[in-house]
Amino acid sequence: MQRTAGARHPPPRGQPRPGGNPAVRQARHRGRVPRPALRLPRRAQQRAWIEFAAPTFADAWQFLNASDQASADTASAAFRSKLQKREQALGQGPYFAGPTFGMVDVVFAPLLRYFGLLPADVCAPIFEGLPRIGVWRAALAARPSVIGAVAQDYAREGLNNES
Repeated sequence: MQRTAGARHPPPRGQPRPGGNPAVRQARHRGRVPRPALRLPRRAQQRAWIEFAAPTFADAWQFLNASDQASADTASAAFRSKLQKREQALGQGPYFAGPTFGMVDVVFAPLLRYFGLLPADVCAPIFEGLPRIGVWRAALAARPSVIGAVAQDYAREGLNNES
């Protein structure tokens, strides 16, 4: 079979392919390369917020186990500061990623559920002025999986078994 000029045929075996040079390929595809994303993909954002859970839980634990009012106030302020950052990151809800229940919700559900057991006058100063957090807490508290994750007497026993 005769090759005609300009026809695209692979080179004979063992010979370099025309345009095989990376610089040539790059020049050929200039302008067609996707630009880097300006925002993290959704899964990466969720992983980052999951990492943020540890210091948030630590501040909450410090508040819940404070031995005096000054310690409680300091821990409460630190915990509220973390919640304010999360408030800014929450969308229209009801869950962290919008209408979809995800891993960030799974991680934070136990903590937010526990604060639902405390007297309102204890929690109000922490959650006051954080409407998206309030919607998130309510949505998590209403999920059957969150409700079923603890024993029926959790509300009574959970507060009595503090160490």
